[in-house]
Amino acid sequence: MRYDVFYVPAASIKAYQNAISSNNSNIIGAYFVDLPADTEKGTVTADRVFVPSENWSKDVTLTVTPKPGYKVKNVSLKNSLGEEQEIFDNQDGTYWFNMPGEDVTVDAEFEAAPTVNAANVTLGGELGLNFFLTVPDELVEAGAKAVLEGPDGKREFALAETPKDPDGDYKVTYKLKAIFADRKVSLKPVDSNGATIKLYKTSGAELDEDKLEYSIYKYVNAFTDDDSRPTEKELAVAKTMYSFGAYSAKWKFGTAVPEDVTAPKELDTEDFKQNELKTSGTIPDGIKLTALSLVLDSNKALRLYFTCTGDITACPVTLDGKALTVKPSDYAEGEYYVDIENIGAKKLKNTFDIKFGDNFTASVSPMSYVCNTLIDNTAGEDVMNVLKALCAYSDAVDEYVGVSN
Repeated sequence: MRYDVFYVPAASIKAYQNAISSNNSNIIGAYFVDLPADTEKGTVTADRVFVPSENWSKDVTLTVTPKPGYKVKNVSLKNSLGEEQEIFDNQDGTYWFNMPGEDVTVDAEFEAAPTVNAANVTLGGELGLNFFLTVPDELVEAGAKAVLEGPDGKREFALAETPKDPDGDYKVTYKLKAIFADRKVSLKPVDSNGATIKLYKTSGAELDEDKLEYSIYKYVNAFTDDDSRPTEKELAVAKTMYSFGAYSAKWKFGTAVPEDVTAPKELDTEDFKQNELKTSGTIPDGIKLTALSLVLDSNKALRLYFTCTGDITACPVTLDGKALTVKPSDYAEGEYYVDIENIGAKKLKNTFDIKFGDNFTASVSPMSYVCNTLIDNTAGEDVMNVLKALCAYSDAVDEYVGVSN
């Protein structure tokens, strides 16, 4: 006699079992693959959960998927007598076995493991590489850290002191200068003693190395090649960021600009006249403004130079009520400067009011430097290309975040 054999999705197997006779968990004419229930640590699915008794030697493939923050520890297979059966690891998150002539039970164990879920670049702010990690609480409580290392040195983040994002991931950021857009930043989790903790992909597979390496260039190239993901405005930010980084590296290190970088458009001096440096009030005795600079090899710092013939400590220099650090200039005796540091891309057109004492204000913007450079008309080609790329980046970010001029 021949019996019909029913095939149902693995996820439906428990419901199907409940529907058949409670006195007989076997389906007539087939052998059954009993899968473990889904847990918060991972899931197991199979390409078949019933095998016809006449085809009992068929191969069965299992997909074992850990949840973020976990890895596969062990996968086992037992027959109806509880005896271990042979199972093979495909090294890609799947396993297979040859179905014996009886029911079998699959079991999977998962254990805590740091998982890197994503990496991206900050759009619309300071340049930075962001890494997103899921790390089990027991590792965090034991003192786990995320160590980022790049061209500006090493940064350590104690995960117990790092807030989680809405998805439950730890976000750690390595801020970068534009000149280092092509340089790699590595991520490596360590324990409280500094020993490396193995890092895993979301699939549960180990990373080939003990660390993950990424760069702004790598992100932008992947981002712009993905037609389904970026919006037009996001794409413009990514491309202009890429261009800004490329021209900055060319200016600083003489590296060749990649062929896929779009040449920046020319700048019109008239468009920047509104950004000229402006002053108001009475300048303190002995103080004279001498120069304005945009520190191109920094994280976009605006620098104002001035001379002081008297006691420099007698004239406080402030921004928004907070004291700025006054430093001596290397260019001339009695010359000093102050920096407005880490100006994000969406603030490149902002005006900053620097106060000297109580009654004098110098209103400056990164675009004031662009204006001065265009009027002076003596800057070299590399500097001008950096400024053109910077302005294109600023325009794209303004569109992205919805800034209207």
